[in-house]
Amino acid sequence: MPGRIRSANPGGCGRVRFWGAFQAGIVRTAGHADLGDPQWRDIASGSFPIGDSRFFGRLSRMAEQFFRITNTVALLGWIALLALPGNKRVSGMLCAVLLPGALAAAYAAVIVWKLAAGGPSPDELGSIAGLRSAFADDWVFAAAWTHYLVFDMVVGAWIARDAVRLRMPWPVRTVCLVLTFLLGPIGFLLHLVARAIKARQVTVDG
Repeated sequence: MPGRIRSANPGGCGRVRFWGAFQAGIVRTAGHADLGDPQWRDIASGSFPIGDSRFFGRLSRMAEQFFRITNTVALLGWIALLALPGNKRVSGMLCAVLLPGALAAAYAAVIVWKLAAGGPSPDELGSIAGLRSAFADDWVFAAAWTHYLVFDMVVGAWIARDAVRLRMPWPVRTVCLVLTFLLGPIGFLLHLVARAIKARQVTVDG
């Protein structure tokens, strides 16, 4: 009979219970699961049988749900930013501080958990092969994606404020924001080019 984390590793059990309850709470809040389900009761209690393939399957499904939730949060923020770029509560607070801060907290929680569990070492992250190995873990991959979501949104909020301040045409502003959401640096680069052209026009007209 397989052993249990509770008896084999009390410290590890505490971490599993904490993160199990944490993720179960996120999923319940998002309406994706019922904590009455035996699967989530086992996760929250830390009763994972060592060597049971269901343990790894559950962790993988939780990583998938984490990925979906963070993507949904980011998408809602971007919709608001595209619709109301001139609204200071949206571009100056919601998409510049609140949503990126929440996503950053989720990212930090996963990273601290993985490092505490003996995650990838700095040496492993110094090569493509090491990164490929680290990203084979669904949780590490989901956290890395959240990393991009955070900084893309912060950059997008700045672009929105800057474009409104410079009175850029809305089609140019919208294209820059959409590309920043989809392709990150390309949208940022396009905005830098657009603002340079705009600044030159202002100088020439002046």
